[in-house]
Amino acid sequence: MSSGTTDQSDLVGGSLTWRNIGSGNLMLADILRYFSEKVSLIESEDFDVSDTESISVYGCHFTQGAVKSFIGPLCDLYDVDCRQHDFKVEFIKRDREAGAFVDTSQMVRNGDQPLYDVSMIAESDVARRLFLTFADPQADFQPNTAVAQRNLGAVDSVKELPIDMRTTVLERDEAKQRAEQMLRRYWYGRLQG
Repeated sequence: MSSGTTDQSDLVGGSLTWRNIGSGNLMLADILRYFSEKVSLIESEDFDVSDTESISVYGCHFTQGAVKSFIGPLCDLYDVDCRQHDFKVEFIKRDREAGAFVDTSQMVRNGDQPLYDVSMIAESDVARRLFLTFADPQADFQPNTAVAQRNLGAVDSVKELPIDMRTTVLERDEAKQRAEQMLRRYWYGRLQG
């Protein structure tokens, strides 16, 4: 772990009670590697964080709860997916190209059913506004909130989605950008095929 790490307790019953994980030049791969080791994925060949080596995190801390309750939102914030592959846990960036292409001429029709079906989640079921709470280094690491929203006149939804990442340090501009990315991803994710 980085030199800025303060280790004030240990894993207790599957939960960490306190971790201060670096500050400043900390890499997401280091955080993922650290927690992967804490949940008994001791052997480095059991997980792969190489795709996240270039993602820098200003700083973060983890107070208590299940490790997945911290890692899940952190990966979502930095556009990283966790998947099982070849008896390994891989953390991969979402900006990669699709792994395979299926030509529709190779698809087989089931009776008179359509070749494929694309459905969409109702607009009213997707959040119109997203609140991302983060630790603000310009305000002595007190919680601050970045808001991203769709125009009220352009969408049917009135739902709001709070994302509590007050354990993650973000600059205000980055927090706003990440909030907008997350809201855009939720809206683009309405299509299901």
